[in-house]
Amino acid sequence: MRGGRVRFGAVRAVEETPEEDVRSLMDVNFFGSLNVLRGILPILRRRQGGHIVQISSLAGIAPPAAGLGAYAASKFAVEGMLVAVVTSEEAVSAPSAVRVPVRERGDQGSSCPDSAG
Repeated sequence: MRGGRVRFGAVRAVEETPEEDVRSLMDVNFFGSLNVLRGILPILRRRQGGHIVQISSLAGIAPPAAGLGAYAASKFAVEGMLVAVVTSEEAVSAPSAVRVPVRERGDQGSSCPDSAG
């Protein structure tokens, strides 16, 4: 599945980014990922295992380039959500049967592992 596309114009400071643009970024990047997780986690739990591979961005883990603060904030939100999922899965079943590897855009040249763990 390919993620949504955000119509995002000029590069701006966070406080200068129109609210509509910030909401669009959060809708696609954060809420899109959240809705997929809500749909798939119950299935993976019933199957007692599986993988969710989240494609993210280095903007979610590193200081953002100037003018990309709103985008980076939406990616930080995704990263935080995934940490929460992993933490809650580990609390429910140790070790967790559900794996959540995250691939940042900078990982494009590397090969994905067969299993995360």
